[in-house]
Amino acid sequence: MPWTHNLIILGQAKRTEERAFYLRLAAEQRWSSRELERQFRLAAFEQAVLHPPKLSAALREMYGRAAEEAFKDAYAVEFLSLSPRHSESDLHRALLQQLRKCLIELGRDLAHEASRGRSAVAQGTPAQAHKWRRPSPS
Repeated sequence: MPWTHNLIILGQAKRTEERAFYLRLAAEQRWSSRELERQFRLAAFEQAVLHPPKLSAALREMYGRAAEEAFKDAYAVEFLSLSPRHSESDLHRALLQQLRKCLIELGRDLAHEASRGRSAVAQGTPAQAHKWRRPSPS
């Protein structure tokens, strides 16, 4: 692990278990120093260890460890600039908007066809795979 990672962790982690958490994840997931700093800003340790999701006793009894694992992943969507009290439709709209921006960067034809939601990649050789066609109605 690069020395920069150690400096970030030693400078920002307040507890021994928090240091161990970030050291383990940074090594396992091969985080860059920017990603490590981002995880500190998002309070990954607090979310994962100090404030795990609250599950009902019935859910734990029925599914055991699988119930905990299902709710373990947290998604950081700070790039969407949503308000803290956003709705599911706000999240959906913002994700589609970001996807559209990404597709536009890939190419206007691709974005246009993808926004119509009815396109399929042409079958054929790899050289032909970049061409788009509309699927025949079924």
